[in-house]
Amino acid sequence: MFFVNYGGADGCPTTSVPSAGGCNSVFPAETIWRVSWSGLAYPLPEIYTTSGSQASQWKYLSLYSYLNHGSKFTFKGVMTQAGACNQAGPCSGTNNGPSTGWSQLNTAVNTDSRTATTPDGPTDIRWK
Repeated sequence: MFFVNYGGADGCPTTSVPSAGGCNSVFPAETIWRVSWSGLAYPLPEIYTTSGSQASQWKYLSLYSYLNHGSKFTFKGVMTQAGACNQAGPCSGTNNGPSTGWSQLNTAVNTDSRTATTPDGPTDIRWK
């Protein structure tokens, strides 16, 4: 049994490794690491942005893990929201579909040998 942290990395940098207290005051990088990778936890990041910014944030969080804790993340997939956006209204700039979100994360983490991995398959949020 394991725990999956599905969530965002709001406030984390998109071009550099965050400090332990970096990202935002509610969920600093060290807390994101703890709930995403310590013990039996795995990250399932939200990759909603069509710009790829969230994929970059998670790449640098994986590098943070490697540099500060000795191991990169193993991603249990990618979460997108195209289905919900199609049902509930426009989500301009945050409506990645599953294959696009997965591709963004896969590309981002594989630009650095220290974070290189293949994420598990994507999932997409939809309303009932």
